[in-house]
Amino acid sequence: MGELPLRDPGFRRWWGAHRVAVQRSGTKALNHPVVGPLTLDWSFLTSTDEPDEQLVTLTAEPGTPSHARLRILVSWAAQAADDPVAGRAE
Repeated sequence: MGELPLRDPGFRRWWGAHRVAVQRSGTKALNHPVVGPLTLDWSFLTSTDEPDEQLVTLTAEPGTPSHARLRILVSWAAQAADDPVAGRAE
């Protein structure tokens, strides 16, 4: 990243003008060690009072395999909180 502005005048102008696209939402694919593959929608919520403070939410569409896996993960996390030894991922 440090050399790119030196090698590319177009990038240097673009970067200097702060024309950086901010993506506020999207989809993320993850592979969780306990429940397996998850496809989650994510969103950034930015505080109007403190623009440097953001909340990130991850959700799964109801009725999808990812939604079912998240429900399993919630159950697993509750069990792990009650019994840390039983809740360990293999």
